[in-house]
Amino acid sequence: MLIAKISAFGIIIAIVIILLRHENKELAIVLSLMSGIFIFSLTILELNNVLIEIKSITQNFHINPVYPTILFKIIGITYICEFASQICIDAGEKSIADKIEVGGKILIMSASIPILNDLLEIILNMI
Repeated sequence: MLIAKISAFGIIIAIVIILLRHENKELAIVLSLMSGIFIFSLTILELNNVLIEIKSITQNFHINPVYPTILFKIIGITYICEFASQICIDAGEKSIADKIEVGGKILIMSASIPILNDLLEIILNMI
């Protein structure tokens, strides 16, 4: 099971980082970053299955293909910002992490505008 492997790896790396942080903070940060990339690479293969399912749903229910694209942009922005923010927090840079999160929220609002526009158009056509 993939989640068991990821969880075990994460716990082991966390313990190593805790032990290493007192001796070599820079190496602990690099190890944290590399382990995050490794965990992400393990899960990225599952993303293909999600893409296939969403494409199938989009076709079966005749959904505008723009919507899933926007959804994936938003999910991507969320994950990237969370990952970057946590790295900054691990490095002791909470204020930079906060700015990354604010930037991500602004990008999510920007990516959502086409959906908001279509929703308003539907509402106005009902009136």
